[in-house]
Amino acid sequence: MISILFLAFFVIIFIYCSFNIIKIRKNSKLPLSGTNDPIELTRWIAAQNNFNQYSIWFLLMLFVIDFYGDLIWEVLALGVVFAIGRIFHLLSMTKLEKYENGQILEMPKYRIWGMKITLLILFYMIVRISYIAITLF
Repeated sequence: MISILFLAFFVIIFIYCSFNIIKIRKNSKLPLSGTNDPIELTRWIAAQNNFNQYSIWFLLMLFVIDFYGDLIWEVLALGVVFAIGRIFHLLSMTKLEKYENGQILEMPKYRIWGMKITLLILFYMIVRISYIAITLF
C-alpha cells in the first residue's frame, strides 16, 4: 500500500513543524500560546494546524483509493501532487511571506497555489471515492 508511505512522509513534516514551534517557544520563553506571541510562532502554529487539517482528510481518502482502487499510479500521483501543494502552503506561511506590524505585505501566491492544488486533489478524490462506493454495490 503506497498510501502508508505518504502517511509516514506527512508525519515527518508534522514533526518538523513541531520542532520549529518548540524551538521558537523555548527561545521566546513562551510555554503557552497567547495574544502576544511573536509572529514567527503564530505562523508556524497556523501552518502546522492547516497542514494537519487537510492532510488527515487526504490520507483517509487515499487509503480508500489505495485499498479499493486498482491504479497504483493514481495513488502515487495523488500523493505527490498533494504533497507539493501542502509544501507550497507550508513554506509560504513559514518562510516566504513578508509581514510588517502583523500585516502581510503582498499576496501570498505560493500559499494560494498550495490551496488550489490541495482543494483540487481533494475534490478529485471525493469524485473517485464516490465512484468506488457506487461500483461496490
